[in-house]
Amino acid sequence: MEIREVTPTEPDLFAAWADTMRTAYTHERQGVWWSSIEALTTSFANPSEFYRRIAAVALAGDLVVGGVELGIPLQDNTDSLSVELGVLPSERHRGHGAALADWVRERARQHNRTLIEAEVNVPAGQSFEESAGGRFASAHGMVTANVEDRFLLALPYDEGALQLHEAALPLTSDEVVSWAGLTPEEFLEPLARLKTQMNQDVPTGQLSRAAVAVDVDRLLNNQERMHDQGWVSVMSLALADGEPVGYTEVVVSRGEPEFVLQEDTLVLPEHRGRRLGMRLKCANLRHLMALPHELVGRRQWLQTYTAQSNTPMQRTNEEFGFVKADEMHECEGSITHEA
Repeated sequence: MEIREVTPTEPDLFAAWADTMRTAYTHERQGVWWSSIEALTTSFANPSEFYRRIAAVALAGDLVVGGVELGIPLQDNTDSLSVELGVLPSERHRGHGAALADWVRERARQHNRTLIEAEVNVPAGQSFEESAGGRFASAHGMVTANVEDRFLLALPYDEGALQLHEAALPLTSDEVVSWAGLTPEEFLEPLARLKTQMNQDVPTGQLSRAAVAVDVDRLLNNQERMHDQGWVSVMSLALADGEPVGYTEVVVSRGEPEFVLQEDTLVLPEHRGRRLGMRLKCANLRHLMALPHELVGRRQWLQTYTAQSNTPMQRTNEEFGFVKADEMHECEGSITHEA
């Protein structure tokens, strides 16, 4: 078996890599999003100054039997490397996964990384130790550092249910502004500050990585890259006495017809306790459903991840009717530089 890197300059092989990764990632799972080939091609062809992505295929003759994606932080957490590894279901238990894991460790050494991060998806009703992914990760020195539940909410959302959520909100002087697309200039600096706070506050269990600070340049860079990859951001910002104190965001890919992805939701600690999180989510969901039909009309699922330790957000998800699909274990493993 041969393992080699692939880029969009080899479009057929790159597409085969993307299809293999999607098949491996979504196998026997309900309603799972995976990035479109259009978004992947644009992302890999136009690398970020903050983060490098490397794709590689495992070839048995001319057949792509597996693949891997490496994510290499370039300015923060520069001791770490993230990995997504997949083998076609029909090609498993033949040593391909172990060979890819060896390849990953060698590339980690080449990039002077001492920590490998990976996400392991565990089916509902199974423990990490019982799952195929958990057994593979454990065999290669990975341990769980944080656990998040993956939730799905059927779309379009029921208007009557949304009205009931809105009617139950307490009467306050808080305001919410919403938009789709790039952030208005007047909100760039406060949103960057809120995203930095989000990175500091989000439950991460025992994960080693440090929170990343977000400034306006980094925020704009990310938004422009997402736009170029076909993503539309739908954002709602909470204002208390005119000051931004929280936000929530979902993103919609023009290249992926089934899914809307819930990203961050944050309310500053001093403004919690008056249901601003629920107010933000209601406003954002209403703004999302009002977008043109060609953008949201075919969407079947809103997908979100929530740490099991995040009790308030777990409760909010339950109120909205999200259903748990499976668990995602964020795993870490150390690596030495000896061969």
